[in-house]
Amino acid sequence: MMADLLYQRLADPTPGFSTLGDRDFRPALAKDWSWSPDSTRLRFELDSAARWHDGREVTSRDVVFTFALLRDSTAGTLRPPLDPLIDSVTAAGPHRVDVWVRRWSPSLFHAITYPVHVLPAHRLAAVPRAALTAHPSNRAPVGSGAFQFVRWSPGERVELRRAEATRTTGPSRVVLRIFPDYSAALNAALVGEIDVFDFPQAEHLPQLRARSDLRELRLPALTYGALQFNLRPAPASSRVGRAHDHVVSDWRVRRAIAHALDRHALVANLFGAEGRVASGPFTHAQATTATSVAGSVAGPAYDPARAARLLDQAGWRVVRGTADGVRRWGGTPDGAPLHVALLVPTSSAVRRRAAVIIQAALRTVGIETSVEALDNAAMIERLRRGAFDAALMAFRVDPDPGGLADTWGSAAAVAGGFNFGGYASRRVDSLIELASREGEPARARQRYAQAYQQIVDDVPAVFLYEPVAVVVHRRRWSPVGARADAWWGGLARWTRLP
Repeated sequence: MMADLLYQRLADPTPGFSTLGDRDFRPALAKDWSWSPDSTRLRFELDSAARWHDGREVTSRDVVFTFALLRDSTAGTLRPPLDPLIDSVTAAGPHRVDVWVRRWSPSLFHAITYPVHVLPAHRLAAVPRAALTAHPSNRAPVGSGAFQFVRWSPGERVELRRAEATRTTGPSRVVLRIFPDYSAALNAALVGEIDVFDFPQAEHLPQLRARSDLRELRLPALTYGALQFNLRPAPASSRVGRAHDHVVSDWRVRRAIAHALDRHALVANLFGAEGRVASGPFTHAQATTATSVAGSVAGPAYDPARAARLLDQAGWRVVRGTADGVRRWGGTPDGAPLHVALLVPTSSAVRRRAAVIIQAALRTVGIETSVEALDNAAMIERLRRGAFDAALMAFRVDPDPGGLADTWGSAAAVAGGFNFGGYASRRVDSLIELASREGEPARARQRYAQAYQQIVDDVPAVFLYEPVAVVVHRRRWSPVGARADAWWGGLARWTRLP
């Protein structure tokens, strides 16, 4: 948020934007841009009126410096993956910048503009790269954005004021309050101490809605919840019957679990009207849902009878005369019980409640489920070791659908990767790669939709829900420009009502 308010991108995404192509971006630090006929050069024309908050002119030198910094491994910055995509960034004049393309991608413009906030070369270029993260300028940053830094009170607040060069009539001052915990922030919203309270928990929305001086802004979320399965080899001591891995390594068991869950009822229980059933490993705020393509992705319907048949086929059968109703391997009294160990984080009230609902639903089809609640550090450690059957996960996705590979691609199923379940599909990998090279955004969307459907069909997870992002604000403000990734996207243009 601070970066968006203090600094500028070359171009900004618009509300409801698609990351495929450049049609859904508006001028920011660059007033215009153009592609060479062969798409090997992207030229930006900078706004000659742009100024740093210390009065210095923003020039092409600043842009070239910023890209060099982001590509320098010694700088200690969070670097976007630019090297595979661009060859170099050069100044073609005081206010003209050329980005030379190494590999075309429909998300190329997004990759060049969205994660890159241009920095002041006249203040930072002389600083050794390794010393930048500890440089005093980090405590008093100078940007070129709509708001200018005033002061930072550690643990309390950051104060900004509207920059002199900002050509808007939005808020003249922005104070970012820092609260010790969620309860303190909620109380501040209820007693009128703050103008904006972002992402309140669903159970507190009735309290907030009861106040006549509050309004809510509803946005599609970039988060989905899923029941992820462990497909990695299990220790020999935990193998059951013919299974060479965890019980959930069998596609029929995973599919049965998916059919046993009434996801619509689960979403209604967890979120009421503040959620929707997830369609797959994406959210409806992403570029791939700009058309109806992703809407065609079909997941397993609620069908307990189908779940029972699949479990029978997999060798897990009900033993007549037993009181617990748990299926056993081979359908014999001495067979191993069908048991799934489910991990859930203690930090998430939503997922803890979901675990209880899932446990009850699986019991109706003969699956015994144990729920183990862990703190975040312990849960991550277990996930990385592969010491779990299933886990209730919340995935934060990038607006660019190419981020699918970071969670569900084979390359991410390595130590340190985020594909904790070890899912691997050559077809999915190929579709993601093809999508990243498509010349037309519409064809890229189709490739991604095919990848989504393959993942859903393989059931490495049951995709459960997408929460709606709710931002509560004082009714005296009229918000504009809010995006799924940033409700503050148009904050400089908010108007105060009489």
